[in-house]
Amino acid sequence: MLALSKTTGYAIAALSCLDGPGGQTVSVQDVANCTQISKSYLSKIIQTLAEKKFVKTKRGYTGGLLLLRPPEEISLKEIVEAMEGPNWIGSCLLGWGDCKETCPTHEFWKQERERIVAELRTRKLVEFTRFKGCTPGTQKPVQESETEIKGGSR
Repeated sequence: MLALSKTTGYAIAALSCLDGPGGQTVSVQDVANCTQISKSYLSKIIQTLAEKKFVKTKRGYTGGLLLLRPPEEISLKEIVEAMEGPNWIGSCLLGWGDCKETCPTHEFWKQERERIVAELRTRKLVEFTRFKGCTPGTQKPVQESETEIKGGSR
């Protein structure tokens, strides 16, 4: 099965708990509680996200985490590349380093890679805040019903 790393999934979940610039800071502990990620592992993820300029960290009593940009402006592709590296998708479906155009899956994988990257480029963090993240400032997990996602009434 092709999938992103669990660490990248955790990074997306953690980011989906945060407010954008000018919003309310959220503690690492609250994000850990909301996402069910251990605080020590989450701290390492947050460190990477801070180095890659996704989050602002502030220490102290009034400290916490904030997104450096609004979640509507952050694409999944950016997060994936920050966590997985620039060659995260791989040039060969089979993982062969010497894959060439003569490989039976080369053309198929080239097209699928382009589709995957395009999809991740269009998906924004705000979609995951609504789907699985915490409501910023409350740290309560959000799991909207199918009716709510489609715009129906409660």
